[in-house]
Order: sequence, then structure tokens, then C-alpha cells
Amino acid sequence: MRGGPFAFVSGIRGTVLPRTGERVIEETPEAFARQTDVSNEIIKAIFAECGLGPDALLRVDTFLRDGSRAAEAAAIHRRVLGHDPVAATTVALPLSARGEIEITTLAAAKGVRKETHAATRNEPTTVSAGGFVFVGECEGLPPADSAERAVLLGNAPAQLEHALRMLDRGLQRADASLASLVRIELYLRDIYKADALLPALRQHLREAPPTLIVTGAELDDCLEVKLNAIAIAG
Repeated sequence: MRGGPFAFVSGIRGTVLPRTGERVIEETPEAFARQTDVSNEIIKAIFAECGLGPDALLRVDTFLRDGSRAAEAAAIHRRVLGHDPVAATTVALPLSARGEIEITTLAAAKGVRKETHAATRNEPTTVSAGGFVFVGECEGLPPADSAERAVLLGNAPAQLEHALRMLDRGLQRADASLASLVRIELYLRDIYKADALLPALRQHLREAPPTLIVTGAELDDCLEVKLNAIAIAG
């Protein structure tokens, strides 16, 4: 779907080869890698038909049945779609049917310039195009070698604060701010903590609350909060 300055491809699963209708292997040790490869090849082919290359990708949301295979999924993505920076989020969800992976993507339409905003190794990727800024996953925990990490373990409110700081830094790199947010996706290890966390989130965003999606997810070990966002540029 083309909408304004963007091209959208959503809900891609690698369970069927679209050109032939042939089913891809399922429920075997090889199924994950094969389905992930097919999913990315489908995305690449669709955008190619629109005259777009992988460098046009702005955002990639990857949903896995088994979150422990996130690194493997990322490696396959890079092999098929390259290394161009993209605002990416990967979470484990209880996918329906028997698929191992589902991917949704957003790209800059033909003729629309994509800009990447430099980040340090431990900060989320920020890209912009078409008047909007896209910030990849902001996690509630810093890296394992950080002294701050021990203080945040098991503390969902503090992890939300940390994730929002990461988001704010990502937005500032693109000359945007929390006040320019239009959408946040918030993933929680314990969805029943949403009622306690949302007031704190709204307090941070009180100037102009964005639309909000809250989902329970199987996050990495000790991680309570993960989020990503879209904002208006400038």
C-alpha cells in the first residue's frame, strides 16, 4: 500500500511461496530459518516491484514465536535486505496458526529521501523521512556491563523511565521531542502492570499525549519494558 510519502507492507509470513503457492516447511528444526528467509525475500520482492531497494526501509517490526532466535532472525534480515540502518523492533508473541515469524515494514516511497541520525552503540536507531521520525526499540535495561542495570532489575517503573530517556535521546538526534510524538508502542513483560505504568507514561507526555498501543510480550530475560515510537519531524 502506498500512502503519501510511505510504502507499507504488513503481516508477511514465510509459510507460503507467493509465486507458486507451495507451502514452506513447518514444525521442524529448519522451519524458523526457512520461514524467516522467505519472509524477507517476499518483502524485498514487493518493494522491488515498487522501484524501492532495501535502503528505503524505515521501520521493521518482527514478531517471533520463539524470542530466543531474535539474533538469528536479524542475521537473516541483514543477509537478504542489507545493513542500512532501520528503526527495528523484535518481540516474541504467541503467533496464531503455525508460523514461526511475522514481519511488518514501512519504507520511504520512491523519490522520498531517508535520513539516518547517528547513534551510539547502545542507543536506538533513529531515521526520518516524509516529515516523520521513527525510533527503534528503546529497552528498559542498559547493557549488562552497565552499573545502572543492577538498580533497574525487576523494577518496571524505573525501566519505563529508562526507556523514555532512550526515546528522548533518539528523538533529539532528529531535532524532535517527546512533545512531537504521534504514536508509541509499549511492550510489557507483565501486561497486568499496565494500569500502574500508564499514569507515569502520561505524566511524561502530558503536553501532547500520542496514540498508544500496549501489548504483553515475552521480553528478554529481566527486561520489563520495551517501546518504539513515531514523531513529527522538526
